[in-house]
Amino acid sequence: MFEDYRAFLAAVDEAGELRTVHGADLKSDVGAITEITAWSPEHPLVLFDAIDGHPGARIGVHSFDSYRRMQLIYGFPDGLHADIRVVHNRLDPRMWGDLPAPTRTSAGARPRVGWAGGASHTGDLELIADVVQALAGEVHWVFMGMCPERLRPHVAEVHPGVDFERYPQALAALRLDLALAPLEDNLFNRCKSNLRLLEYGACGYPVVASDLPPYQHGLPATLVKNRFRDWVNAIRMHLADAPARAAAGDALHAAVRRDWMLEGANLQVWRAAWLPD
Repeated sequence: MFEDYRAFLAAVDEAGELRTVHGADLKSDVGAITEITAWSPEHPLVLFDAIDGHPGARIGVHSFDSYRRMQLIYGFPDGLHADIRVVHNRLDPRMWGDLPAPTRTSAGARPRVGWAGGASHTGDLELIADVVQALAGEVHWVFMGMCPERLRPHVAEVHPGVDFERYPQALAALRLDLALAPLEDNLFNRCKSNLRLLEYGACGYPVVASDLPPYQHGLPATLVKNRFRDWVNAIRMHLADAPARAAAGDALHAAVRRDWMLEGANLQVWRAAWLPD
């Protein structure tokens, strides 16, 4: 446990996750306990306002799960701060709100099934490595970002990762018929958010995902246990019914656009969390 903010910030800084708010004083505003290196509406900053103990100080995180992860990784204790405000992830409508509708694979062609992620997701991909191999003759596998060497013989397309600003368009350009969101079951992953589902949903992709807390928030996706047969059965279920698969993608897209964009009432919630009372 840390005795004060400065010890906590020093640990975060040492981990390479200290970011400053534009135009802010490093002594009072710091950023991102996230997996990316720049601020965005999907990865809001952690704000330590007036850390010298002035009245009205607060801490803001983008989800209760993120707060728990701060505790797990950095030892951030309960009760260290009197005003902790929790807001959900939201997608920036300027980046995610106007993506092209997915192009459905024509009848007779192998459906495009894919995954996108970086090197930190090696354990997640290990969950479906045998699935990728087993279904290589039934689907057109598409990966973006990382693709382990042992999977490359079974993956038809491997696209390089892109910078954050181009990521939404690049993800949509994969033209997936089905997207996968495997998540290794460990304490760290249980403290993640549902961002992957939001991103896939913004692209109009139906999703099969691990049945773990980050994805158990009511979004219309197919959740499965992390077992080979469950993943294979769920993927084949979607492969067998193209109209139902497309409808599932449309339903997730509608839910994300309706409930998870940083606009309207959601924007006001963020405004209330960030600005002084």
